[in-house]
Amino acid sequence: MVVIGIIGLPGCGKTSIGRRLANHFGYKSVDVDDDILEKSWNCSVAEKLSELGGLGFLEKENETLIKAVQDIEDNTVLALSGSNPLVDGGMMKLKEKGCVFVYIDIDVDDVVERLQEMKVDRIVGQSDEKSHMRITLMERLPNYEKYVDLRILCGRRVSLQDLTTMVVNDVEKLIVNSSIKRFTSTRSSDQLFSLSEVILNGLAPNQGLFMPLRGELPYFSKEQLKRMLPMTYKERAKIILERLILYNEISPQEISRIVEDAYSSFHKKEVVNLVELQDGTIMSELFHGPTGSFKDLPLQLLPCFIATLMPPGHRHVFLVATSGDTGSAVLEGFGRLKDTMSNKVAVVVFYPDKGISDAQRRQMVTNSSKNAAVVAVDGSFDDCQKLVKTLFRLKDVGEMFYKEFGVTFNTANSINWGRIIGQVVYHIHTYLEVIGAGMETAGSGTVRRIGDLVNVTVPSGNFGNILSGYLARTMGAGINDLLAAHNENNVLAEFFATGIYDVTNRKLIATSSPAIDILVASNLERFLWLLFGSERITVLYGSLDKHRKFQLNPDELVRLTNSQLASDWSTEAVCNQEILRVYHSDGYLIDPHTAVGLSVARKRKVAMAPGVAAATTPVPSVTMATAHYSKFWPHLANVLEMPVDVCTVSDTITRPAPHREILNSLHEDICHTTKLPSDDIQAVTSFLKMFVANIFKK
Repeated sequence: MVVIGIIGLPGCGKTSIGRRLANHFGYKSVDVDDDILEKSWNCSVAEKLSELGGLGFLEKENETLIKAVQDIEDNTVLALSGSNPLVDGGMMKLKEKGCVFVYIDIDVDDVVERLQEMKVDRIVGQSDEKSHMRITLMERLPNYEKYVDLRILCGRRVSLQDLTTMVVNDVEKLIVNSSIKRFTSTRSSDQLFSLSEVILNGLAPNQGLFMPLRGELPYFSKEQLKRMLPMTYKERAKIILERLILYNEISPQEISRIVEDAYSSFHKKEVVNLVELQDGTIMSELFHGPTGSFKDLPLQLLPCFIATLMPPGHRHVFLVATSGDTGSAVLEGFGRLKDTMSNKVAVVVFYPDKGISDAQRRQMVTNSSKNAAVVAVDGSFDDCQKLVKTLFRLKDVGEMFYKEFGVTFNTANSINWGRIIGQVVYHIHTYLEVIGAGMETAGSGTVRRIGDLVNVTVPSGNFGNILSGYLARTMGAGINDLLAAHNENNVLAEFFATGIYDVTNRKLIATSSPAIDILVASNLERFLWLLFGSERITVLYGSLDKHRKFQLNPDELVRLTNSQLASDWSTEAVCNQEILRVYHSDGYLIDPHTAVGLSVARKRKVAMAPGVAAATTPVPSVTMATAHYSKFWPHLANVLEMPVDVCTVSDTITRPAPHREILNSLHEDICHTTKLPSDDIQAVTSFLKMFVANIFKK
């Protein structure tokens, strides 16, 4: 039982769409102009506007709508007037009645053209016939954003037939027949989960990872991507997240607020910007957040999602394993939550004692939040990650914490789906920026259009970043080949070449790119689930858990090879050479992780899209710059043969500018000194009990 309200600018087709939508579902069709206003007034809308003027008309229209709301039946499609959302009264009454608002988001210039064809020369809010109608229409847009539940993003000059098909399909899938239980586990298809359960639990009950059911990921058409070309990062993020999160999970208005707040502390207003090197390689700078890595992009969002979804009275302790960057990003993200969350959320970060840079460590151990603990673990990142998963797996431990303190364990690692969706955004954004840059430089002979392909290389550790790129491609971004770049911990490169994932005799190698010093990549499980399904994943990862290895069969290896996602690796020496090469050729300093990406991309460069003749334009190559060099200055200073003193950074390096928060953390007081063994779960549990007891008093 539902009332569907169609809102949008005048001339966007609301009346026709409403009637066709009602006919499709067997609902009653009501047009506010024809069936409510004109019948009540016994005159046309135009006559009433002429009689009362703009403000008087809005008051009368609102008053009439309020009176009519009580008579609107369930299972009705209501085509509202273009001016109804300009006044809150009637719209709020409809909201209270349970009306779901479908917003026809059509380009303003298309509306102007349609109104001109209809011989409409004045609309409500237009001060006089000579004032520019486009300005009046633009001023209306925020009023529609206040009420939208489901956005229908329209391409330019979309036909009424195509638009109606889009509306019918989306309303049918996302409103009429939608199910809040739309997630499954990579290791079982027997149970379904809601977004709230997915984000608030982090790890699936059977130790699998949460994934949306097949067919649940949204898809953006070429025309919709074109509409997004002139948008900012924040505007794109809102639209993408609205399709990944249903209106009855987190409202579009709340998503908008979260996005605005999340990225307000970034150093660049663009949030993510592109830099093109002299050799034509494009860098997507993901490090302009408060802690200087790509992790800031999802982890400024995730805590806000959690705060919105968490039921009253619930308490969560977030257990976070970090290979260097996640820890500081989590602490910063949760630290930005309102004080009202301080008695609901606590964070415990586990980091490898000898596996990260000094700057990465100090970013965490100088954090003074009273609801945070930072713990050094005597082991590798894999040991930290295993420790967190063990705490989740031990039901008696979880039950004890819930019984004694009323808390539930969660995680903010990339095994949490809430992390992944925040990363999908910047992959789509990067694609649009590459295409947009090509359009701006058309005079140089490089013309790029939506639908053209882009190759993307991602420095890869836990496989979450490149998985997000794969999902972005599934959602419509024109990503051609994805290349996962690894350092000397190259188990994934071997797996993609042989189909054998084997860590039985592998020891982690400490490199200058610690965030990808990982042997067991958790998010590979999600990628393989997309290829092979839950039954096969259960077998493969059962073998990995028991024997520390698994092997694909020949047919599976072929499917892996044909996935347009490849993997390769680079040595420390080659990465150092890449740092020098880029600095001397471009005056641009990259961090060691980005050096891994660039060196692997150069090694495995795919110059042409499949089947394209050699004379055509090469496929642009993008490398994700995942961390700021300020985190790794001592190593980079040695490579560049510069003084290690951090003053050298400020005096010498300008591209990109130094990251002040990272450099400042080197001089702040240390707040956390705890160190625990990786193989003593009892010692870890005892520490957690003391920490939680100090934070939460049941």
